[in-house]
Formats: sequence, structure tokens, C-alpha cells
Amino acid sequence: MHKIQSIEPRRRHLARVCLAPPPDLTVYEEDRRSLLPELENGQPLVDRTIIERLNLTVGDALSANDVQQLVKVSLCFRAKERAVWHLASADYSARGLYQKLRPVFGAVPAEFAVTQMRQRGYLNDEHYAERLAQALNAKGLSARAATQKMQQKGLERAVAEAAVQRFFTENEEEKATALVLKRYAQKITDPQDVRKTTAALVRRGFSFSAARAAIAAARAQIADEV
Repeated sequence: MHKIQSIEPRRRHLARVCLAPPPDLTVYEEDRRSLLPELENGQPLVDRTIIERLNLTVGDALSANDVQQLVKVSLCFRAKERAVWHLASADYSARGLYQKLRPVFGAVPAEFAVTQMRQRGYLNDEHYAERLAQALNAKGLSARAATQKMQQKGLERAVAEAAVQRFFTENEEEKATALVLKRYAQKITDPQDVRKTTAALVRRGFSFSAARAAIAAARAQIADEV
């Protein structure tokens, strides 16, 4: 058994729970670092809200399992609070949010927080994919580049492709032509400028053939307007 000797306030709503004898809270490797307890001189730092909810006081005796559960509950609570904070400032996919939380709290708290966010309706990959697809379409990216970008944000390929199919209604050549007319109309005559414009289109995810066809179509449209 471990007896609580003192509960000392620390930063960020944490408190150092001093136990005698000190518990063994070394990071264990189950489920790829399932918990990442924060320690100070070998003693656990626990969220003060959890301490209050459990009515822990000096003199209480905790078993080794009690201590591990206390740390787990605290980490899950903190991971959930951090998830809310992240989602208040930016959109995330479920995987993206998990990857943000796991290095700080461990796999189990990160999974718990993501599940909580989903259940509360704060996290929805399909809705996020739609918003992201609209934004990437407005930036002039190709469907292929947008899909890749969305996967980098943690979205499943099928979810990304469904959103892209819904919002990317122009074919590749039409979209590339519109982009050339909007941003590169002055750079499609000189051979060196043409190479730079082609490279810029390819970087945005358009195929080489679509880029060349778009430049030709833009030239023709500009000539017809003169």
C-alpha cells in the first residue's frame, strides 16, 4: 500500500501526489506506450479536478493498482481537455487528433479523448473532409493533390475521395486552364515562363499533359479575346 503524504499544487491544474513508499510508475510498453505519466522526483502529477472528484486527502492509502488507475484517469481527463482545446482552434480528423495527443499522454488516453469527441459530436471525419475539400478546391489544387493532402491530415482515403468527388466537379484540364488564366496568364508565352508555369501546375497535382493542355487552351482563349 502507498500512503498519501502530501498533495502539492503544481502548474497547469496539476498537483504532486507524494506517496510513501514511492510507486513504480515507469512507462510501460503495452500497446506502444499506452500511458505516459508525468512525474516529479518519482511522484505522480495528477489533475486537481480528479483529486477533488475522488475526494483524495492526506493519509489515504492506495494500492499499486489504485495508483495506476489514478494516473490513468488523470491522463484521460487531461487528454480530453486538451482535445477540446485543439478542436476549438482548428479542425482535425480523428487520426490527426489522436496523433496530436498520443506523444503527450499515451495511446490509451488519446484513444479515450478521440472517442469522447466523437460521441459529443465535436469530431466527424466526413464533415471535416467536406470542409477541407471545399477549401482545397478553392485554392486550385487538382483532385489528386487534394486527396493526398487530405490523407496527410489523417483522413482515410475512401473518406477523402468521396469528398473530392462531391466538390471537384470540373475535369482536370478545365480546372488547370482556369488556374492558368487566373494566376499565370502573363507567363504562358516565353519558353522559360512556360516551363515555370508547367512546373507550378504539376506541383499542384496536375498531370504534365493536363498542364501543357491547359497552357495551350489559355493561350487560345486569350487570343480569341484580343
